[in-house]
Amino acid sequence: LGDNTRDEPVREAEVEAAMLWPLVKGENVQRWNITSSGLHCIVPHKEDDPTHVFTIDEMAGGVAPHLYDYLEPYLGRMRSRSMYRGQADAQTPWALSGPTMHLHPHEFVVATRYIAGGSLPAAAVLSPQFRSELGRVTVQLPNNKSNVIFTPVEDEAYYLAGWINSSAAQSQIARFAASTGITPRVLEY
Repeated sequence: LGDNTRDEPVREAEVEAAMLWPLVKGENVQRWNITSSGLHCIVPHKEDDPTHVFTIDEMAGGVAPHLYDYLEPYLGRMRSRSMYRGQADAQTPWALSGPTMHLHPHEFVVATRYIAGGSLPAAAVLSPQFRSELGRVTVQLPNNKSNVIFTPVEDEAYYLAGWINSSAAQSQIARFAASTGITPRVLEY
């Protein structure tokens, strides 16, 4: 919902599981290991076309009416929030910010910590798994404190994580990175 929500009262409601993904925070990424955050993220995008964000009419009209009822009091706030590339759209104020075209529940994700002690980023592979609480197979979605690479090939995901975690790559990354930000540009060197 944006900034300054920490002091607001907690609201609970049952919503459609299809609109939730397990969430991984940057601090959950360790070298070769991901610990569960126990959190979920609202992802109101079409699963087979992640660039399609469900509109207010689609959500309220049957795609996810419970989630719509939960989010409706926050529509004004969501419409005014700053997005990665501009402002939120009035008909899709809950859209995720960033390159959602890579968001696929059945792909592997290489996640690296954005903030890394000693400028040495930990990397791990997130694999699609059956999530009993959601009743479907999906991959955990890293938050904005992680850099991510999606790939449909498991071997490729482990290769990339292995390269990032290797001592040779770690020494090179440390030369270009600040401990408070391992940006994607650093991984280009």
